[in-house]
Formats: sequence, C-alpha cells, structure tokens
Amino acid sequence: MAEIEKQLPESIYRDFFESARFPMLLIDEDRTILLCNKAFENLSGYSRYELEGKRKWDIIVALNDELERMINFHIKRRIDPTLAPGEYEFKLKDASGNVKDIALNINMLPGTKMSLAFLQDITEKKQTETWYKAVFENTGLPSIIIAPDTTIVKANTEWALLSGYSIEENEGKLSWTQFVDKDDLEKMKKYHQARRDDASSAPRKYEFKFIRRNGEVRNIINSVTMIPDSPYSIASLMDITDLREAEAERKKLEDQLQQARKLESIGQLAGGVAHDFNNMLAAILGYSQMVQIKLKNLAASLANKKGEIAQTLDNLWKDGESSTGRRESFFGNVISSMMDFLDKIDLEIENLKSSDEMIDEVIKASKRAGELTKQLLAFARKQTLELKPININSVIENFEKMLRRTIRENIQIELHLSEGIETIEADTGQIEQVILNLALNGQDAMPDGGKLIIRTENKMLDSSYANSHEGVFPGRYVMLEISDTGVGMDKDIQSKIFEPFFTTKEKGMGTGLGLATVYGIVKQHAGSIWLYSEKGKGTSFHIYFPISAKKVNSGECLLYDINNYGTETILVVEDQEQVRKMTSVMLRQKGYKVFDAATGDEALKIASSCREKIDLVITDVVMPGMNGKELYNEIAKIIPDVDVLFVSGYPMEIISHHGILEEGLNFLSKPVTIDDFTKKIRDILDKKKCL
Repeated sequence: MAEIEKQLPESIYRDFFESARFPMLLIDEDRTILLCNKAFENLSGYSRYELEGKRKWDIIVALNDELERMINFHIKRRIDPTLAPGEYEFKLKDASGNVKDIALNINMLPGTKMSLAFLQDITEKKQTETWYKAVFENTGLPSIIIAPDTTIVKANTEWALLSGYSIEENEGKLSWTQFVDKDDLEKMKKYHQARRDDASSAPRKYEFKFIRRNGEVRNIINSVTMIPDSPYSIASLMDITDLREAEAERKKLEDQLQQARKLESIGQLAGGVAHDFNNMLAAILGYSQMVQIKLKNLAASLANKKGEIAQTLDNLWKDGESSTGRRESFFGNVISSMMDFLDKIDLEIENLKSSDEMIDEVIKASKRAGELTKQLLAFARKQTLELKPININSVIENFEKMLRRTIRENIQIELHLSEGIETIEADTGQIEQVILNLALNGQDAMPDGGKLIIRTENKMLDSSYANSHEGVFPGRYVMLEISDTGVGMDKDIQSKIFEPFFTTKEKGMGTGLGLATVYGIVKQHAGSIWLYSEKGKGTSFHIYFPISAKKVNSGECLLYDINNYGTETILVVEDQEQVRKMTSVMLRQKGYKVFDAATGDEALKIASSCREKIDLVITDVVMPGMNGKELYNEIAKIIPDVDVLFVSGYPMEIISHHGILEEGLNFLSKPVTIDDFTKKIRDILDKKKCL
C-alpha cells in the first residue's frame, strides 16, 4: 500500500476510488487487485479486505474462455496499449455465484505498470436486448431497428420478404423513409420524431402506404417502440392490404345497397304520382282532341255556309240589277247587311282557328307531360313490357341509321358486335330507348366531338363478381357496353347519376330523367347496369342482360286501316268516369258501337246479355274488385275469341309480376293520342286477317 501511495497522489485515491459511483479497480501487472472502491464491493459481493493485494481479478471472471481472452488482452496491453481493446464485455461472477454482464473500460496508467479499470453492470440492459431480440426475431411481423438518422440497423426475415430486399441489403445501407409513399412521408417523420422526443405524446400505431422494391403499394399499420436507454427504436409492421380491400368492397356493396334502396323508394313515389297524373292526362288529352276535331269541323262548316250565302247574294244581286226604284234600294240594303254578316263569319272562322291553335298547344303540352310520366314509370319499373326473344345485335344494327341521324356529325360511332351473341328476352322498343338515352348522354359529354363505342359480348359472371356487385347473380349474360371519350365524371356525380331529375345541364336544357329511365328499364329486364368513369377520361356503361333459351321469332304480320275507322262492337271497362266517357265518345265518332262499364261485374253482365257479338274488350288493368286481367279471363269464357286491349297508367298486377305481360297480350300506356289509340285498335282487330 505504501508503494501505491508513493505512486498515486492522495487526491486521486480519494476522488476516484472512494467517491466514484461506478465500480473501479486498480490492477497490478500480474493481474492482482491492488485497490477497489465501495461501488465494486457492492457489485462483486466481496469486501476490499478479501481482495486488495490478495486476489487476482481472475476470481470475478465467470467464463474460462473469457478469462483466457482477458489475460491475452492484459499481456498485449503491457507491450503496447494499442494491441488490445480498451473496452469490451465479460461475465462477472459475484461472491454468491451470480453471473452479471459487465462492460469494462481499462487503460494503463502512464509511468506505471498498473491498469485502471472502470466497470458497468449492463445485466438489465443485456436482458432487455435479449428480450427485444427474441421478440424481434419471433414476432412474425416485419420488423426493423431504426437509428436516429433513419438508417435500418437490423431487419428480420419478414421485413426482407415485405420490402423485397435481402437482410444484408437492408442493414446499415437503407433508410426506412425510402419505403414510405411520398404523401405519407412527412407525417411519418413527424410521428417518429415525436416518439423520440416524448413517446407519450405521439400515437404508437399509425397507417401508411408502403412501397415495395417492385413498386407494389401495400397498406401498412406501423407500431413504433423506443428501446429503453437507447436512441434506437423498433418498428413492427402489419400488412392490412387485404383487410382494407375487403372493407372497401364491403363499403362498395353497402353503398350499392343504399343507392338501390333509395332509388326503389323514389321509384315507388314516382310511380304513384305518374299513375294518378296519367289518368288526368288521359281525360285532358282525349277531350282536347275531340274539341279540336269539333272546332275544325265547325270552321269547315262555317266556311261552306259562307260560300253558299255568298253564292245566293250574288244571284240576288244579278236579279236586282234589272229592277229599279224602291226594289233596287231594297236589294241593295239586304245585300249590304248580308255582306256584313259574311264578314262576321270570317271573323268567327279566324277565332275558331285561333282556338284550334290554343287547343293544339294543350295537346302538345299533354303529350310532353305524358312522355314525362312514361319516363317516371320506366324509372319506377312499372312500365308494361312486351317481352320476346331478341338478338341484341340485330336491334342495334336496325337502330343504327336512326342513331346516326340523331347524334352530331363530329361524333364517330363505332359498333363492335360480338359474333354468336346469345338470345335475350326483352322489349325491343325499350332496348332502343336505353341505347338512345346513353348515346345522347355520351354526346352531351363530348361537346367538341369524340367517339361513341357500342359493344356487345357474351359474359359469364362468376360468384366473385356477383359477391362484389349488389343484386347480381352468377350466370351467363349478354353485355351491352356503351362508352364515350368525353369529359367523364367525378365520384360525387356518379353517386347521383341514376336519380330522377338529377342533371348537370343548365336549367331548361334537360329533365334529368334520361339515365333514370335507363336504370329502370334495365332493372325491369332483370338486368344490372354499372358505371365506370374518371374525370377527363370518358365514361363507360356496362349493362348485363340474362340470356334466354327461347328462339328469336322470324317476323310478324301487321295491317292498319289508314282511316282508323271501324264498325265493330267494343266493350270499354274503366273505373275513372271522365276517361270512360271520353273513350266511349271518341270510339263512337270513329264508327264503332260501344258499350261501357265502370266495374268488372257490370262488364260481365253486358257480355252475358249483349245480343251482338263483342269484338274487343278495352279494359283498365287496375280497378276496384276484379282487375282487368281477371275480367278478361272471365269474358273469354263467355266469348272465347274476343280480343283485349289493356290500358292503364299504373298497372298494379305488373308490380306483382315484375311488370311483364304474357306474350301476345296488348297494352297501351296512358295518356295516349286518339290516333295512336285507334291505330292500336285497328291493329288488334285486323290481325285475324293474317291468320
């Protein structure tokens, strides 16, 4: 000890050995412990009296291989301090036999043969590191250890698989920032920094888009944990791409279902309004046309009478030329008065013509209103369809000329019709309406011209497609695709595009019923329609019609009486009094013999007791008690070969049967013009001539 005190100033002894909080040793050249402080006593469990000058530090080294390594370092350090590391770790065995992890810092004291060693107990740190390593390697999640400068210090196998880079390519070479989508990068940097500054102030988990080596984008939830007493952090990732896609698919289906329900509710309302409105329009249109006919007949009659009177006056004037005196004066006064009367007739004729023009405007307005209600009924899926097997390619080819006349010349129309197209069961007129409405919609989207493409194709829709599209069932379909190269539409417009009265046009430029009508027609054909559009990249409508096993009919025989007059006997059954009276008067004016009834029971009594053969029954579909179809079935038992024409604004049985009449039955939708009505009657009555 005296030798030590000679070589070491007292201040160093006291300051570095007695007051130090960390364990310290002074070691002689033969590894004997010369001095130890209180902190080392606490660490080792030995007292200084057991160690100082008596024991070598070999006693505290737990592992033989580490002892050999440390002795080798000690020998080299004495020869040249640069030949051995000044810092390393070893396992210390204390007086009780407990093993501890120690970090050692040892240096030769200048001018002496002694070494000064500083020890730090890193057992807890090592245990933590071991735990983190076990978690890191066995978590099953892609994980990395990140340095403060964002470098990836360590990566596990799962991370390598996710990133597309090997572990060797990751560790010490790549930054985690290069895997983050640019839109998420700043947010991620802020989160990481916040976790370092104050872990409690930032969320442990957050979502971002991960860019793999091959450019694939994955949705990731990232969990960041700071390693205690370390500037490093561990990031563990969970790939939730499939989950997000499933959520998006579910949200898509929920939106589709909500939209379908909303359109269904609107359709029910629109259908009810259209039905009542059609009944009123039927009376307005019918009576207006009859008044117009009477006005024209009256004007013609007055013109004829005027001609007769003028001729009579001319004869009187000639007779009066040979007379003189009072007789000449008398004829002059009479003729003058009659000429004034003729002028009044001219005025009345002009008034009648003016009234005729006003009635004509009423008729035009009624027809426009009727078209509006037809569109509403189409949207509501309450039109009556006359279904028959059709080849949709033939429908498109026959409709092409009319379509080209309708669409502007600066729009190129292309047809891509698949060969061997399957048969579908549809109403040809309604399919043409769908094509026209979508073509006009495409035209509006291409103000500067463009391309309109109509395509057909046989399609097999599998369960995967059906599961992701509300209301679709797996099976074989015919697809009708109508696309344009126009301005496209954003998601907000797409969500409303099939709603009635929704339009992007300026006020007065459209009713907003074109696409709503398309939607209703497609749904009424048990089909589905899907919209694909992007702003600035055009729009494409895909319509799927279920195929039919029926064969397409070769042709039909149609005969029309150009005058629309007849002498047959007709039974009119209508519960609306105004419509019934108007229909009866109109038919009688056309030469038909008419019986009318307000109810089914009343009509059956007429059919049973009528001495004359009834050729045609014209009946409303929906009536109190017995409906039109039931009535016709009963009358057919009495008069087996009687024909029928169903007329209605809102056929209730169509709802229960999805709006479909049996093939071969005749139907007209209210309101209908006198000309169309009487043509339809003649068509029905004359069909027997084709047999």
